[in-house]
Amino acid sequence: MDGLSLKDRWALTGSWVATRLYSPETLPLRIMEALGPTPGECVKQLQLRGLDPTLYHYELLEAPYEQSGP
Repeated sequence: MDGLSLKDRWALTGSWVATRLYSPETLPLRIMEALGPTPGECVKQLQLRGLDPTLYHYELLEAPYEQSGP
């Protein structure tokens, strides 16, 4: 997620993303592990991959900035 281009960020605006919760054993780099229209869909994707959804943070991707103009 930290490496998303501006174009990708705009394309994914409004989607939910699951990133691994930070701990001293993990790097603070936020990597998208699941992406979906709802947090529940992210949980399903993680479970299908055999991952524990309780170890993830879920957030709604917002626009990187407001677009101006007509």
